Amino acid sequence: TGNISGTSSELLADYEEGTWTPTDASGEGYSLTVNSATYTKIGRLVYITVYIDYPAQSSSAGQLNGGLPFTSMSGNTFPQLAARVIDDTVSANNLTFQVSSNSTEGGVLDGAARITNAQLSGKAVLYTGSYQTA
Repeated sequence: TGNISGTSSELLADYEEGTWTPTDASGEGYSLTVNSATYTKIGRLVYITVYIDYPAQSSSAGQLNGGLPFTSMSGNTFPQLAARVIDDTVSANNLTFQVSSNSTEGGVLDGAARITNAQLSGKAVLYTGSYQTA
């Protein structure tokens, strides 16, 4: 309402929700099966949820997804979203989805290393979390 102590800092001036289309940005040109990809943007914070099926593949290129709904902020902070590989054979318990700086791309990491396309071959992946826009 903007009436608390005469400030306007609690006003909600930017709210949006919708869907987006994840793409393969690894350079391999794979077609992803997107079961669900939604976002909610409140101010500069974007919360995404994604459910993707990856095609069978053997590429050793680092996995990278594009098409995030908004460009992330630039700088040394790389937001890490929760990631889960269904029917997991990636042999990792510590997967995250890292959004690249000043970008609409990000990739799945096992600890500090980006996993390969081959490691997600035929797998379904869920990501959820938030990042800040530029």
